[in-house]
Amino acid sequence: MVGIEPESGTKLDQVAAKTLKVWEENRDNEYETSFRSGVPSANKGALQIIFCDLSTPSKNTGPDGVPVWIAYQQIKDHLVAGGIQADQIRFIQDSPKPEQKAQLFAQCRTGEVAVLIGSTAMMGTGTNVQLRAKAIHHVTCPWRPADLTQRDGRIIRQGNANAEVHNFQYATVGSYDSAAWDGIQRKATMIQQVLRGRLDIREIEDVGDLALNAAQIKAATSGNPLVMEKIEADGARTKLERLKRAHDKGQSTLSWTKAAAETSIHKAESKLPALEAALPRITPTAGETFTASIEGMSYTKRPEAVAAISEWVRTHTPEYGNYYRQKQDYGTVAILGGHELQVRNAADDSRLGSYQDLAITLKDVPAPPLVFTRMELLEGSAGIITRLENKVSGLPEYEAQLRQTIAEKQAVLSDVESQAGKPFKYEGKLITARAKCAELDEKLKASIDPPKPAPEAGASTSEADVDPAIARLRRLQAASFPSAPKNTHPTPTHPQQQASSGTAPSYSRDGGFER
Repeated sequence: MVGIEPESGTKLDQVAAKTLKVWEENRDNEYETSFRSGVPSANKGALQIIFCDLSTPSKNTGPDGVPVWIAYQQIKDHLVAGGIQADQIRFIQDSPKPEQKAQLFAQCRTGEVAVLIGSTAMMGTGTNVQLRAKAIHHVTCPWRPADLTQRDGRIIRQGNANAEVHNFQYATVGSYDSAAWDGIQRKATMIQQVLRGRLDIREIEDVGDLALNAAQIKAATSGNPLVMEKIEADGARTKLERLKRAHDKGQSTLSWTKAAAETSIHKAESKLPALEAALPRITPTAGETFTASIEGMSYTKRPEAVAAISEWVRTHTPEYGNYYRQKQDYGTVAILGGHELQVRNAADDSRLGSYQDLAITLKDVPAPPLVFTRMELLEGSAGIITRLENKVSGLPEYEAQLRQTIAEKQAVLSDVESQAGKPFKYEGKLITARAKCAELDEKLKASIDPPKPAPEAGASTSEADVDPAIARLRRLQAASFPSAPKNTHPTPTHPQQQASSGTAPSYSRDGGFER
């Protein structure tokens, strides 16, 4: 952009017009000297920030000695013509040193600067001017979503005294601007999907390549509307293809879902008969009705029953019994609530790294065991007998859970049967989208590289009419070297006689090398 005089009605004219409008609407705004300080500032007016990464300030001059055209200066000239004082419009490049930047930022906060213009690199992180910031203008699109976040962070942050702010983004129709902003949006979408950290998502959307190929860039700069149409068509096709992949994956997982549901139903149904037979044997043990039989002795007091259980564990179980996770039954520890309580080593039910876990199960009842540490049972806390009572009395609830599991898995099977083999409902749209993209590719290629006219009759097509460099390249490509070149120079039969006659000795070439 440096050295090129822009046409009228450009993007920069729109930037200047928007900036002047915001300045006019907020020139009388009153602010405090610092955020919520309660001390009014003597200067009125809001601050606007303009980001432009192209055509930054330069002191270069043209051949005629006139300073070259730069975007920053044109924006400033338009703003000055619109009524803003020249000393209220500042370029960040005029304050390259840290102390100069600090002074400039302080002037922005006190109202001495109305418009601050700069690049992302120089005015991104560390720019503390948000107190009066009313509007931000993105003249050019940055390359990374993080850069756009840093830009917006100059105004949308704590410490801004304005309740509402403006965020302007500019793009020229028919240019590369739209593609650049679209690329930033797709990159940001991908990054957000990664940062969410959801474990149920196995893939993220493909963001593609932000840079178009050379042909598309050429068309974009010439105002070819096919480029933007192609980008939109590619986006629509990509979404449909993503839905198609999700549909195909869903179909492939239906068989696994069906197998898992059938397994759950089979396990639940196999447990129900024994569980139904165990329910009538339950006897109440709540309150004063408590009774337990341990090694032939009856106990009606819970503390005494716990002490007897502890003694039984001490005499009937080893200190470490979970080696190799092999199940080993130790016998019946008690009869409680109408059911025998059997003790075994925890085996597969033991907690990781524990060799002292013991499992207490109900005889002939396919219910999950209660797992205790051996030390816990030896200590004999009152909660042990409570957990055992709850295990027996909770059998009806466990039976209801199994029936609910069967009903839920049967519903899953019904859903799988209704979904299995179901075609992709957007298949027609996907075929149309792919055909449209292919058609636009052909149109775009034809608009950039029109077909060459056929050669006239009698026109010479000999190799002499071809560019010499191309002709040489074609000859090299057509050449074939199956073996090293042969010796083309005869070897003298009597080399000593030639030497004596005073003639120069002959050299042979073997494989192209002199010997």
